[in-house]
Amino acid sequence: MIKLAGLKNSSLRLEPLALAMAALVSLSACGGGGGMAEQMSAAVTPGTQGIAVGEPNPSALVDKAVFTKMAQGAACSDKLNRLYIIDNAQVFWDVAGSCADASYSQALFGATPELKRCSSGDSIAGPRTSCTDERYRETFDTIIKNRDKADLGLGTSHKIEVVDLTPQLKAGDTVPFEQLVVNQYSGNSEFKTAAVTDAKGWTVLWRQINANRTEVPVEPSIDFNKKMVLAVFTGYGDGCAGVSIVRTSVLEGVLHVEYAKAPPPAPDVACTMVVTSPVAVAVVDKFDGKISFDELKATPVKFKRIDAQMSATDKTAPFTATVTDELKLRKLWNQYVDAATPMPSIDFSTQTVLFAWGGLGMTCQSATFTGVTRAGGKLYASVQNRTPGPATDCIQGMKGAGDVVIIERSDEPVIFATSVAQF
Repeated sequence: MIKLAGLKNSSLRLEPLALAMAALVSLSACGGGGGMAEQMSAAVTPGTQGIAVGEPNPSALVDKAVFTKMAQGAACSDKLNRLYIIDNAQVFWDVAGSCADASYSQALFGATPELKRCSSGDSIAGPRTSCTDERYRETFDTIIKNRDKADLGLGTSHKIEVVDLTPQLKAGDTVPFEQLVVNQYSGNSEFKTAAVTDAKGWTVLWRQINANRTEVPVEPSIDFNKKMVLAVFTGYGDGCAGVSIVRTSVLEGVLHVEYAKAPPPAPDVACTMVVTSPVAVAVVDKFDGKISFDELKATPVKFKRIDAQMSATDKTAPFTATVTDELKLRKLWNQYVDAATPMPSIDFSTQTVLFAWGGLGMTCQSATFTGVTRAGGKLYASVQNRTPGPATDCIQGMKGAGDVVIIERSDEPVIFATSVAQF
């Protein structure tokens, strides 16, 4: 029984009041004042174990199917749509799309979509952040600042499950091509594209390419039983004009030849008045279906190459990867880069790493990023795989080929374009 201050002798009539006060104090000491569901979904504190106050119960666990259905119904989610299930008790939703308004948003939920704790996003009035319960604001801010990290900045003691619902870009299957000719001075004065599948047609095209020369170079030998030639002429231009084939791919039975004209020069660059007639010619494996030449309105993207000695033991087939977090980079680095090369420190909040592994081969082979361009809301990363030809002498031995570059971080999807060359 609680002894009430200021009363020497408690009467029987005060005992019910005293009992009520005792119950209230006891409830307060046990965390009363909020419902059990509220206690179970208390905010994550970075660096602490678990999310809930007390032991979790089944009713407080996240229903992944419900959140997945919610995310799949998002109207503006073509660039990014990702759920992070934190300790199976809370969910962080990160979504972005190519919309004029509300192009991105983030939200932190409890165990159900109805329990939205905090939200942030784009609006007509500009970026806005709000929390229905201020206890969650610090956690929410921590997660947003550390979206590139595997633990979301909450600490490695927390279990994070990622459900990535971002639409997969239909970019087609990459077809490696050999860049045969790229120059500014063809003998063709008009825009033209061509696909040549036989030796006779190739002879005609080769003469047209070199019609402005007094002496036609030796015609390159092409095995038209296996190969075909693709060409793009842009017609007359000035000294800054140019064209290149960026990527070849097959999508839904169509061979797409994506090419780009040289972008306009910088304001402080003066183009010469010389008359040019650019051409680009590539060789690909023979294709019997429809061919589409697609122009890319491309602009160059700056990149920085990381000096990395690749592994001389891994036999994994060649691949390319876009790396946006430290955990993924560490896995790739440990497997495909020589142990003597330390992994660099990358700020993934502002940078993205592009990784190319060219496979294990002869000492003089290489796989190198030759350029990154931006076109149509996508980034094109060009990788050239160079292998020694029959007349090339290589030092005996095996080595891994590969390249690693850093670009400014962007939500745009990265498409890798592969070219091959012999030397």
